[in-house]
Amino acid sequence: MMSFDDIEDVLFDGSEEDVRGLSGDGRPISYAYRPSSESFELAVGNERAKMHGVAGEPNCVRIFGPEHTF
Repeated sequence: MMSFDDIEDVLFDGSEEDVRGLSGDGRPISYAYRPSSESFELAVGNERAKMHGVAGEPNCVRIFGPEHTF
């Protein structure tokens, strides 16, 4: 099982195959990217984080759009 930080890394910088592979983690994973406020919210199971100052578009947004749940 991947750590929260590893999942975040895959969402931001992973290949399309890696990002799509998160669906097999076994925990609910969801994200929401808000370019207008440069924020990114991530939830993995019961863990949650909101990041501010996200200047570049994460790879997951290019693949699934600004919001997605695995």
